[in-house]
Amino acid sequence: MVTDGKLDAGFVNYNWWNSSTTFEAENPSGEGKVLTIKQGADGPNFSTGIHTNGQLTGPLHSATLNFDWYSPSEGAKFMIRLTSKSEINYTFEVTADNVSKWNTTSLNVAETFPAVAQEWKDFSMAGAGVVFSVVAEGNADGSQVSFNNVYYSNIDEAWKAPEDENKPAPTTVPTPIHEASSVLSLFSNAYTPATTFGIGGWGQSTQANVVEVDGKNVYKLDFFNYMGWELASSINVSGCDTMHVDVFPAKGSKLGVTPISPGPRESVKVSDLTTGEWNSLDLPLADFAGVDMKEVFQVKFDQGDQDTYYLANVYFYNSTGANAITAVEGIVAESGAEYFNLQGQRVAAPAQGQIYVRVANGRASKVRF
Repeated sequence: MVTDGKLDAGFVNYNWWNSSTTFEAENPSGEGKVLTIKQGADGPNFSTGIHTNGQLTGPLHSATLNFDWYSPSEGAKFMIRLTSKSEINYTFEVTADNVSKWNTTSLNVAETFPAVAQEWKDFSMAGAGVVFSVVAEGNADGSQVSFNNVYYSNIDEAWKAPEDENKPAPTTVPTPIHEASSVLSLFSNAYTPATTFGIGGWGQSTQANVVEVDGKNVYKLDFFNYMGWELASSINVSGCDTMHVDVFPAKGSKLGVTPISPGPRESVKVSDLTTGEWNSLDLPLADFAGVDMKEVFQVKFDQGDQDTYYLANVYFYNSTGANAITAVEGIVAESGAEYFNLQGQRVAAPAQGQIYVRVANGRASKVRF
């Protein structure tokens, strides 16, 4: 997984919390490159994970995890965490005997991480697990650790994945019924998006891909436990009163939806679902207590239980049909702000009666002139 400080092909790194992770960092005790992990700005605790980027964990259920480690932080404790549906930690401490020198550790997965190993063997997550992660908790400020030669050996080459069961999948996609002027959309073929977003590296097992169903884009979520959308800019949805989500669970029975404002301030709404068909959820924003609807910057979906889900038509709307944009009519273009039409083209002189995206001070919002 990590050779000469490089992340090998087939794997991806997510910094989960407060982690400064550097691949191909200088070796602290000699020549060559290593992976070095330090705490970030928010205190001594941090976590970072290496995920599979394919179906690899099944054969690893009885393998041996090997890694070299080096830390100058005597007294620090670090955990190596493997996950599937379960998660198990192996903890090692930096002592006077092993500080500031390279140490080699080998761990039999079945013995050290038994619940994870069994789930990998059963292919419960079809290879979407976290196969190497580093977690620091309760350490002194300034703790850091370096790794190299991180790999699995004694892989069970005879293992075969269980046959995949046939799961229901959608052949159509619901058509939204709300007027565009009353909507602030995140993901829908029916509306112009209020902003773009990326999928956060939050340690999730979910493999998210946009697929086409009946000519429309839909998110397919395999091995879905949770997924976070990180918006390119905060959006003001205080002119709306409802959040809409269309979801098709292949086997799952629940979906949690959580809009998040800085703080973070969040509140989850969990809905019961009917399996094998589209469920149209209309969630009152009043149910998300404590969230600042003027500054939504993330949205989380969870309760997936590692199954396959499909998402479409994720948007906020005003149920009375009123305009969803809260800006005052007749606003005057301010100095230093830039304006773009809904096709993303910069506009030098906004026209009265039209809707634009205003960008100022590093933030974007929709306004009507």
